[in-house]
Amino acid sequence: MHLLVAGWQYSIIWILPYFLLFYFNIAQLAVNLNTFGYAN
Repeated sequence: MHLLVAGWQYSIIWILPYFLLFYFNIAQLAVNLNTFGYAN
């Protein structure tokens, strides 16, 4: 059980950077679409 919890914590540590990168890309895309909408 302890190994399972440790493995889960390690998986979260590995997934978190990718999740943040994905979230940043979505936010950047939203900003780009917003400025593009204002430009037109």
